[in-house]
Amino acid sequence: MQRVSKRLRSGAALLTIVSLAAACSSRDESTTASAAPETAPTTESADTTQTTAASNTTDAPAATEPEPTDVPTTDAPTTDAPTTDAPAEAGSGDFGSLQGICGPGDASGATARGITDTEITVGVTADPGNPIIPGLGAEFFDAGKAFTDWCNAAGGINGRKIVVNDHDAGLFNVGAAMIEACETDFMLVGNGNALDDVGVDPRLGCELAQIPAYQVSPQANASGLQVQPLPAPIDEWFVGGYEAVSTKYPGIIDATGILGSNQPSQERNNLGPAAAIEGLGGTVVDIQRVPGIPDNWRPFAEAQKAAGVNLLIPGAAAIGFMGTYGQAMNNAGFAPTAMMLDGTAYDQTNYEATAAADLPPFYLYLQFWPAELADQNPATAQAIEMLQAANPSGEYNFSYVQGLNAWILWATAASACGSDLTAQCVLTQAAQQTDWTAGGLVPPSDLSLDELHMNECFLIVRAEPDRWVYEEEMTAPNTEAFNCSPDNVAAVEGVG
Repeated sequence: MQRVSKRLRSGAALLTIVSLAAACSSRDESTTASAAPETAPTTESADTTQTTAASNTTDAPAATEPEPTDVPTTDAPTTDAPTTDAPAEAGSGDFGSLQGICGPGDASGATARGITDTEITVGVTADPGNPIIPGLGAEFFDAGKAFTDWCNAAGGINGRKIVVNDHDAGLFNVGAAMIEACETDFMLVGNGNALDDVGVDPRLGCELAQIPAYQVSPQANASGLQVQPLPAPIDEWFVGGYEAVSTKYPGIIDATGILGSNQPSQERNNLGPAAAIEGLGGTVVDIQRVPGIPDNWRPFAEAQKAAGVNLLIPGAAAIGFMGTYGQAMNNAGFAPTAMMLDGTAYDQTNYEATAAADLPPFYLYLQFWPAELADQNPATAQAIEMLQAANPSGEYNFSYVQGLNAWILWATAASACGSDLTAQCVLTQAAQQTDWTAGGLVPPSDLSLDELHMNECFLIVRAEPDRWVYEEEMTAPNTEAFNCSPDNVAAVEGVG
């Protein structure tokens, strides 16, 4: 797999990028255009991504979607893996173990905004055009193009071609991007914005449903008209990764330090890991709340050294500054035993940080199959192939995987709706998934529960200068490459 993209586009930025907003003086509610991509090399169909711009939006008013009288009960495409000894060869509309999520058909009718007899117009919002961290969330656009190129080549959704509008919110223009999407789009799919709280009211105001890739703020997490393929309830936190590193390094969690953000909206990402560590019997001895992008990282490293930190959770540095902070750690003589972060930090810039500085062992706990194990998982290999066909310089990272996860869930649900395609039908079908794996791309989640829970599976990877390496012994897998147990998730209070 190629990993040639050097742009900073880490999913971890969605957790900490809000701290950078303090460096800007206002939130201009304009949005910029994004270029239409080339068609997939496997099809002769026309472009399916449209250019949009708030300064030149369409004059058509936002339509109100008709409420369905009955939600179709058509069975969704099967999620069962093949049971033959040899893997079944995927059909043109099969993804991983999912069969026929895209394909020809005779669906028709203008059943909702953005739907015609022949097309379904869907939107994606992301922040790549922002001036602070250019390229942020570009993988959400990559995922949309990769999936729709592939799906349209297979026949679309019951014969309807998918047309994608990429709405670049540029970090500070999420509200404008939502208003723009309200004018044209059936739904939002595979979207993610760092400042997603300001997009909630305009999205709900025009009844724009979504299956997002990722949610950041508690407001967005709790909002309606959505199904999340990666549930993230605000009263739970993942503890399995911290327990794994504690098993490898006994006593390490007794002196845990967190490098976080000083922004109030990001305090949950400071308090959540702290609650998880303390729930395991550990002690958080230091929390550094970093203001924006510091000119000098050394004072934070010196403070963590003085506190005696052994396990470092360096979230604020995982948005492209891990190497810089690592150098500050070296200069300060700060050498914790190990570092641990979640899967949002799974990208090229973070493993390359181990070449820029003398870092301690740097681990991530992932809740998806990594590219490094693609030879063991056909869905991951297929996802990489789709990305390379759509954007040869694209990077298979957290944002791409979660964007693709959302698109696969949307297509599975939309295909089951047939001609009676409405947002309510899509959400209902998506919420009926009891063992959702996106065809094997991620470990299973039950999306049907009234009270959703965090996924209970993880695996550990460790950074080397040129790649991530699967740590099987630390993972202690019991379900394929993953460690899956209810004990990996803990209830937390006061972190919302």
